[in-house]
Amino acid sequence: ENEILLAFIAGKSKGLDPGYDAQKLKGNSNLALYSLLVDDDGNDYTIQSLPPADNQQVKLGLDAAQTGLYEFVNIVIENLNYSSIFLEDKTENLWVDLNLNSGYQFTLQQGGSFENRFVLHFGGIVTDIEEPAKEEVPFNILCDGESIILQNLSEEQLEGTWMVYNLAGQVLDSQQLLVEGYSNLVRIPKLATGLYLVSFRTTIGVFTQKVVLK
Repeated sequence: ENEILLAFIAGKSKGLDPGYDAQKLKGNSNLALYSLLVDDDGNDYTIQSLPPADNQQVKLGLDAAQTGLYEFVNIVIENLNYSSIFLEDKTENLWVDLNLNSGYQFTLQQGGSFENRFVLHFGGIVTDIEEPAKEEVPFNILCDGESIILQNLSEEQLEGTWMVYNLAGQVLDSQQLLVEGYSNLVRIPKLATGLYLVSFRTTIGVFTQKVVLK
């Protein structure tokens, strides 16, 4: 078992922060999980501190001597409100929403060192902010079975990222959209029938709804 920790702390950098970043001690010659500093210094880290900025990408490194099935498990996310957090597997061309999935399985066809396969994507990071009360949310996501309706209940424009993903966390559609005040925006996704999750991520919050397409 290998563990890493990423911490978003005001005043810290994307490079080396002595006392806050810790290099990986690889005591297991068969397996090592680590992260690479965003401003990479050529070393591998078990603890990495970062500033709480938007749209950050962190590479994960994996040294694995054996082939077979592996799994990232016990992924714990704390104090990251309104944040989209995705694990990208470049080999499988797959994105996994870590707000919905606490683990991810993958297969290694050969052993070695992998530093360009896994990337963590953090977006919209805001720390120590309370979730708004339900009555304060000026937005609805509706579905009539064929089309999905983004309903703006306020007079202000809402600009954000529309995302549709399946229950495995794979992103199927992602676009920037603008919904005018007191209006509806209708989307007709070209997807097979089934259950999906739709989210609209804005600066004031993330609105997510399960929908069934028929």
